[in-house]
This record gives sequence, C-alpha cells and structure tokens, in this order.
Amino acid sequence: MKKINLLVLAILLISTVLSIPLAKAQEENFDTTNMVSIEEEITLEELNLTEKDISTDESFFGKLRNRLKLFNFNEEERIKARERLSNIKLWKAKKYMAQDDENTKAKGIKALEKYRRHQIKINKKLENLSENKKKKYKNTVERIEKRRIKHHGVLEKIEEKYPKKKINFIQELKEKNAQKIEKRFKNLPDSEKEKYLKYFKEKSNLSNIKMLERLDKDAPEKFKKKIKSITDDHALRLKKRIKNVKDIKEVEKFQKRFKKERPDFLKVIEERIILKKKPVPGIDIVPGIDIVPKVNKVTN
Repeated sequence: MKKINLLVLAILLISTVLSIPLAKAQEENFDTTNMVSIEEEITLEELNLTEKDISTDESFFGKLRNRLKLFNFNEEERIKARERLSNIKLWKAKKYMAQDDENTKAKGIKALEKYRRHQIKINKKLENLSENKKKKYKNTVERIEKRRIKHHGVLEKIEEKYPKKKINFIQELKEKNAQKIEKRFKNLPDSEKEKYLKYFKEKSNLSNIKMLERLDKDAPEKFKKKIKSITDDHALRLKKRIKNVKDIKEVEKFQKRFKKERPDFLKVIEERIILKKKPVPGIDIVPGIDIVPKVNKVTN
C-alpha cells in the first residue's frame, strides 16, 4: 500500500513540474519581447539622441557647444540644431521629473520651459518657410512633424510626475502639441495622410490611441476606417500586455491612471489583478492553467 501511495505522489510531482514550463509558455504566448512595461515608451534613439548627448548637456562647455550649433550659415542646419536642443531639453525634463527630490524636479521644470521656448521658435520658423524652402527642407520638416507624436508620449510621462500646483503648464504644452499634430494631419494632402497615420503604429501606447481618436473627429470618411483599424490594434495589444504582465504593481498603477480616461480597459485590468492575487489551491503556479489539486495524505 505504501508503495502505491509513493507512486501516486511521484506521478503527481512529475506532472506538476512538467506543467510549470507549459503554464509559463501559455502566459507568454503574446510577445516575449518588451514584457517589462504594459505600454511601449518612447526611447532616446527615437529622438535621435544618446545618453552621452544628455550627459554632455549637463556641463557648461557641453551646453555651449550645443548653442553654437545654432549659429550656422545654412538655415536648415540651424533648424536641425534647434530641434536637437528641443529633444535634449524634453528628455532631461522627463529624467529629472522621475526623481522624488524636489530640487531635481525643479531642474526638470526649467528644462521643460526651455523645451517650450525652442518649440515656439521652431514652429515660427516652419510656419514662415516659403513653399520652395518647404520642398527643399521636406525631409527635415517631416522628421520634426513625426517627432511631435513622439513628444506627445514623453509629455504624458512627464505629466504623471509633474507637481499638481503647476499642472496647467504641462497640460497646456501637451494641448498645443496635440493641436499641431491635428493641424499637420488636416493640411496634408490625402496622398500623404495614410503615411502620416503609419507613424502612430510604431508604438502601442494610450498616448497614440487618444491622439488618433482626436484625429478621427475631423478625418475624411475614407480615413476613419484606417484610424479605427490602428486604434483597435493598439487596444488589443495593450489588453494582451495587461493579461501577460508579470508585475502586479504595474497593473495597479495602470488601473489608477486610466480609471476615468479608459473605462473600457477596466474589466481586463481587474481580471488580471484578481488572477494575480488570488491564491490557487494546491500547488502555486501560473493562474489560468489546470493544475493537479493537493492530495490528502494517505494512511494505512
């Protein structure tokens, strides 16, 4: 009898061990890359920057070198230099604002103010370009307009940590950037609108979803279906990420942030939290997978 009991326990143990890799594989069946974050965040590389560019701008001579690039006989190069400085200040604002230290946050606010000033000058320059120069600088203009979409995602991250007393500043900055994106889309010929929309597919995040919803309001009818296709794809990918994310604290943070803005995500978020927190009877493995229940000790 004891031999039979030992044999049963051995079979149960082997089954459990074999089920763990299967459970993990099924939980990670969506996308095993970039599973750290629910949302795909903007990177330094997407702003054409490196960590060295950011650290160099911390020193006096580094800042001086960056400023000197604005003095160039070539107008297009001056625009590029200004846009690069704008990107640096925006990223520094994000970096500083992520810290808890109030003095560091104050540096972040100053960096964001400098970003705003650079953006005002860039916008003014682009608006005053002649048609010939717009054609001549077409690649540069397109790159700047594309990065407005990236900037919107970074501004959203900055807003999360921005002091509540000064929240109006970042919100106004975000709104002006959003209006520029809307204006760009509206003024593009139909032949280029679809290309512009493709920029929103590069990142699966709620910043892009909300921006696309704004564009949809005044979009020509033939582009509404395209916009819906992108937003539906984003929503599906985000929901799958929520279901597969390992860190329950990240899910709870996501829930708090979008409780009012995205009620359509609440159900899948709450389901994920319940699955993650609910103790599974028997052997503790990944929720959602059939497991072998505990076996009561058999006695003679």
